[in-house]
Amino acid sequence: MYAGQAVSNGYAFKEKITMRLSKFILSNLEPILQEWEKFARTLVPASQKTNRLMLRDDVKNVLKTMAADLALPQSDRLQTQKSKGRHPETKTAAATHGSDRLASGFSLVAAMAEYRALRASVIRLWEDAHTNKPQPATALNDMIRFNEAIDQAISESVQSYSNSKDRQTRVLDTILSSSPDMNCTFDLKGKLAYANRALTELLELPLDEIVGKNFFDLNFSAAAELQGQIKQAITSKKQVRGEICRTAAGAEAQFYDYIFVPVLTKRGKVEAVAGTARNVTERKASEEKNWQKANFDPLTGLPNRRLFSDRLVQAFKHAGRIGAPIALLFIDLDRFKEANDTFGHEVGDQLLRLVAARLRCCVRETDTVARLGGDEFTVILENLINADDVEDVAAKILKELATPFQIENNTIHISGSIGISLGLQDARTPENLIKNADQAMYVAKNEGRNRFKFFSSTREQSGGSGHQLITDLRVALLEQQLAVYYQPILDIANGRIIKAEALLRWNHPEKGLMLPGQFVGPAEDAGLMNEIGHWVFTEAALHSRQWSALLGKPFQISINITPKQFRDHEHTSHWGAHIKSLGLASHSISVDIKEEVLLNEAADISDRIGALHDAGIEVAIDDFGTGNLSIAELKKFAVDTIKIDLALVHDMMGEANSLTVSQAIIAMAHKLGVKVIAEGVETIDQRDSLQAAGCDYAQGYLFAAPVLAEEFEKLLQPA
Repeated sequence: MYAGQAVSNGYAFKEKITMRLSKFILSNLEPILQEWEKFARTLVPASQKTNRLMLRDDVKNVLKTMAADLALPQSDRLQTQKSKGRHPETKTAAATHGSDRLASGFSLVAAMAEYRALRASVIRLWEDAHTNKPQPATALNDMIRFNEAIDQAISESVQSYSNSKDRQTRVLDTILSSSPDMNCTFDLKGKLAYANRALTELLELPLDEIVGKNFFDLNFSAAAELQGQIKQAITSKKQVRGEICRTAAGAEAQFYDYIFVPVLTKRGKVEAVAGTARNVTERKASEEKNWQKANFDPLTGLPNRRLFSDRLVQAFKHAGRIGAPIALLFIDLDRFKEANDTFGHEVGDQLLRLVAARLRCCVRETDTVARLGGDEFTVILENLINADDVEDVAAKILKELATPFQIENNTIHISGSIGISLGLQDARTPENLIKNADQAMYVAKNEGRNRFKFFSSTREQSGGSGHQLITDLRVALLEQQLAVYYQPILDIANGRIIKAEALLRWNHPEKGLMLPGQFVGPAEDAGLMNEIGHWVFTEAALHSRQWSALLGKPFQISINITPKQFRDHEHTSHWGAHIKSLGLASHSISVDIKEEVLLNEAADISDRIGALHDAGIEVAIDDFGTGNLSIAELKKFAVDTIKIDLALVHDMMGEANSLTVSQAIIAMAHKLGVKVIAEGVETIDQRDSLQAAGCDYAQGYLFAAPVLAEEFEKLLQPA
């Protein structure tokens, strides 16, 4: 303790108590600040605990400024101004107090409470220092001026705080308004409390017409989603993100990413929601462009190898879940390189685009047509109900590809070789399905092109493990797993069944019902086709006799033979002898051959047809109209019947060209004395159009599906 000092309430004061208040403050800064600090420390925000000394120095400077002001004489004019709460002529430390406290995180109430604590501290210590002692003559005036100084400091601090707050608001609003992003706030009812310029411009409304409204009030297209997300942010106290698409009248769709963030009080209670949204239309367009570039062939617009692989994997998984088979068609164009070299690459590119368009027309929208590169295309057929549909699609594709292309006054002839693999039957993985279809395609190409082939495991295997299917076929012959189904052929004029087509099927014990395209090739490779063909012929002949007796007149049954069977016609005489032994009328059996046989075979083809006629067997051209055989060329061969391909029949009602072609085929065939059968008739309109065109016979699901002999015989019974 200093000599001559007195003690009061634990604080040391100088003995000379007659000193002016200004000098008292300067002489006792530390005791005053310690007294003030007891209360003020409760006001310091948690974020400013480490800056307490800095805040203490601010108050110390305020006290020094006040003391200096108190030490000076005060004019009447200045006293009058202060009494009215006006700012002094000189700026004091209090002028920066408010802005400093705002920057330090103080509320306005807390900043003002500091002055109340400071006033109380000075007055208390001043009074303690004068306990039982007279105050100086200037004490009252000094105290009045001190209170005026405190009030003035409060006024300056409030003004400074408010100005700084306004400045912050203006800066923030400028930042938000200059931002291309839409920024806004919502109250707890989901109504807009603030919107920046970007949002007002988007809504085309002034701010005063937006505040207090929700997205429903503003007729926002995604109002339900947005209001729900705001509610979720309030309920969960967590930020919510999303994306919306907004389409204004007469404008293109715009996409926005948005985020809603709950605004929490110190106690963790939601008091508002802040939102921001950004227009991402260009980004999405760029992403879409990049995705298209990565997944689609730029020339044809078809899925490329990458997207094809992904869709095949997904199709495989889907097939495994629902148990429905899928088919993969691997298509390679025949003679494309020749056309490309002859007519140039620009014509070649245009040809590929036209091929892609034709392929798309051959399948459903749910199926996938892809270009793997060069002249290689693929088709994924999903959700197959009837395995016959695969053959129908393949046949339609062959017909489309064989139809000449007209490009820049050039007529271009190509065709296609198609390999077919079935999943999950031929392969258990997408990779194997591709490999199998590719292999089957090469078989089709090696056998003369312009045809389709199903994958055969005997071609895929080698060495001692490559004969399982052949072994199964041998067992099938012994155990009578093969079956002949019969589909009726009707007189289109009166609807009566007058013929039937025999269709071979194999009831494989593990793979289920198999179509000829899946095993005829391997059977021919193994030398079993003649045996199988003879068995089919025998079954057809026996049922022809049986149903001829039932009807009391000859009943013809047609059977399909392969090009190899047609070439190897040693069995013709045996069939003729068998027909006679059964007492069948001549022409009770007819054989169906592909029109390509007439184009590709040697000059003695007429002799082979003649040999069949001599054996009492008629000849029909199957799938007529899918290849390049014309009616004029048909005159060279003594055929009895032509069968209009089902692809032409299916297209008649939708394509005038197909109807015209069918009508021309019928008319010209009749001029040659050739009967016409329309295949694949499925609708009454198709039947009526064919009947109007003078077609002789029809078969298809409109009348009946292929059935076993017992069921077919019921169809022959009188109603």
